[in-house]
Amino acid sequence: MKIDINKTVFDLIEEKPELKDILTEIGFKGLDNPILLKSMGKKTSLKRGANLMGIENLADKIENYGYEVSIALWLLDNI
Repeated sequence: MKIDINKTVFDLIEEKPELKDILTEIGFKGLDNPILLKSMGKKTSLKRGANLMGIENLADKIENYGYEVSIALWLLDNI
């Protein structure tokens, strides 16, 4: 399963509800608050959210759960 880290947190959780628990384990906070998820989650990409929360090695952490982060998207943003 591929993950586009440029999509919003809200959209990714809507597409893959199991991501909510995974992202919480990785270090995303506030995902259990439906108001916060609907407001900030709709405006914040997964990549930006990780940066704001100080989560490093996001791609590696997501891949540890069996997801694939598109290498092209990840490399373009980290060159």
